[in-house]
Amino acid sequence: MFGEPQKEHGWLQQLVGDWTYTAECDGPPGQPDQKMKSSGTQTYSSLGGFWLVGEGEGEMPGGGPASTRLTIGYDPAKGHYVGSWVGSMMPMMWIYEGELDAAGKVLTLKSVGPSFSGDGTMATYHDVVDVVDADTHIFHSRVQNPDGSMTEFTTADIMALFSLTTMRYFLPFDLSPYPAILAYLQRIAARPAYRRAMEKGDPGMPLLLT
Repeated sequence: MFGEPQKEHGWLQQLVGDWTYTAECDGPPGQPDQKMKSSGTQTYSSLGGFWLVGEGEGEMPGGGPASTRLTIGYDPAKGHYVGSWVGSMMPMMWIYEGELDAAGKVLTLKSVGPSFSGDGTMATYHDVVDVVDADTHIFHSRVQNPDGSMTEFTTADIMALFSLTTMRYFLPFDLSPYPAILAYLQRIAARPAYRRAMEKGDPGMPLLLT
C-alpha cells in the first residue's frame, strides 16, 4: 500500500506549475469546419510525489465559464497510469487508465463515457498529453468511432507563461540576456486567445513581455 515514488510518478512532475492554454475544438453538429476556440489557465501541483493534481479555469468552446479538476498518478500494482477528471459543465466523473509511449513523451489516458450521439450509448475516449518541451505541452482529446478509428475533437496548446510574465511583478528578474525567451513571449502574446485569457485573469495588468 505504501512506498516511494517511482520513475513513472517522476514523469508527471514536469507538468507541475502554472500554465496558460488556448484550445480549439470542432464546431456544432452539421458545422464541423466552424472551429470553436477557448482559453484559460491550468495549475498543476504534486501530492506527495505520487499524484499530479490539476485545477483549470477558463471558458467553454463557444462561450461560458468552465472549471475543471484532474488527478493523474501511477499504480504499480496495475502497471499503468490512473486518474480522474471532473468539470463544472457536467455531472459525470471520467476515470482514466493510461500508458506512456516508448519515447517518454506522450501519455495517453483512456476513459469511457456517453457518446456524442446522445442515444445513451457509450464510447471510448482518449485524452493525450504530448510534451513538446519544458515550456509547452499539447492536450488532445479524441473519441473512438464504431469502426475503431479515432476522431480528434479538441486540441489545447498549454504554455508555461505565468512564471515568465505575471510572476515577475512580484519577483523581478531581467530576461534581456535571453533573447530566445523574449521572442517566445512575443509569439505567444500575439495570439488573440492568450490576450483574451489575460484580460479575464489579470484585467488591467499590462503584459510583462520584455
